Amino acid sequence: MGIDAEPCAPLPSRVPAQVASAAERAHFAELGAAWPDVPWCRVLFGAGEAYYKVWYPATGCRLGFDDAEVVLGPGRGRGTFTVRPVSGGVRRARRADPVFDPVATGFPALRGQRAAGTGLVVTAIAAPAGSLPHRAQAGRTATGTLRWAQ
Repeated sequence: MGIDAEPCAPLPSRVPAQVASAAERAHFAELGAAWPDVPWCRVLFGAGEAYYKVWYPATGCRLGFDDAEVVLGPGRGRGTFTVRPVSGGVRRARRADPVFDPVATGFPALRGQRAAGTGLVVTAIAAPAGSLPHRAQAGRTATGTLRWAQ
């Protein structure tokens, strides 16, 4: 389970370009037109953090912002989101392991819940019991990508 709580306020202006893809920024701009009082980039950031808190204990490897895609469900105060690993992030050069492919891990997309209001944005995501392999089941291939044992 991964839970993140953030202030219910916009992120600093330079941060969205660092933590969200162009498609994600367009997505939360659309949501912002319908619900301008919700800090959508902060919600997206929290959703990614919640996913990472499930990812890292299971895989033992880092996940960058461009290694996962967040899709936010509509709704002002409460709603859902989905996060899935993606390949080919544009900031790959920042990784110590530039050939790492999050999709090749077989790690699943996960759906979570979000709530914004009373000063906080809270996101939570969980993997069903037994749905993720243990870290000991994973190994690195010759290219460095993490693969789960079948």
